[in-house]
Amino acid sequence: MHIADIALHYAAISVLVLFAALLLRAHWRRPVGPLVALYLFGIIGCLLCPPIAREWNLGWVEVTFFIACFGAAVYFWLFSRAMFDDSFRLRPYHAGAILAVVGFGLVQRYAASPETVFGLDAGAGKKIYTVIPQILSLGFVVLALAQVQIGR
Repeated sequence: MHIADIALHYAAISVLVLFAALLLRAHWRRPVGPLVALYLFGIIGCLLCPPIAREWNLGWVEVTFFIACFGAAVYFWLFSRAMFDDSFRLRPYHAGAILAVVGFGLVQRYAASPETVFGLDAGAGKKIYTVIPQILSLGFVVLALAQVQIGR
């Protein structure tokens, strides 16, 4: 990683942490406050996942960043629901959505091979292995955009 990349990543992370703290302080009583902080945590995870996956060896600490990274689309959906739906309340199925997307992402990252997870041949297993988390994330981004359109 070049020094400019590192500097820009950490500058962006610093701004996101400050932004999350300010929004959380201003809106801590409403669901949108913690959810925007969670969404910004997901963006921070997306900024840190590539160097963690390629260059750093953090052991089990890296799982926190991968949870943030894999769940960013779901966090965006929840944030948009809280922002554009006045009657929004967190429900147990929201946690299920987070667990599903993050679970598939963690299986993709840490499972030994696609064959052991899905019991398929190497080609089909690899495709399913990489496409499921992406399709789920895309679905949640589409749901978020639909919520924005409905609540505008």
